[in-house]
Amino acid sequence: HQELLICDFWEQVGTYAKHGLLDERIFLDIVSAQVANAWNLAEPVIAILRATRDASVFENFEYLAVRSKQFSLKYPEGTYPAGLPRMSELRRRDRIE
Repeated sequence: HQELLICDFWEQVGTYAKHGLLDERIFLDIVSAQVANAWNLAEPVIAILRATRDASVFENFEYLAVRSKQFSLKYPEGTYPAGLPRMSELRRRDRIE
């Protein structure tokens, strides 16, 4: 099952994040949506594995998915710096001036 390779990957990355080997804010700024999407797709498979084994299967992947969800809830509009104009705003200014 090739989907388990993705689960293994996020499991490893989740372990690094959980133990502070990654700057979690920077990492989640880049990949929180991908992690959440991967978890949503893999969750049914993980549930089956957990039913036949135990709740620790892919627990670090779950940790990363939860942290990703929390990050998205904290920054629903993204993390673009406040006060910095967007490109569309600069284009409008160029046309006006």
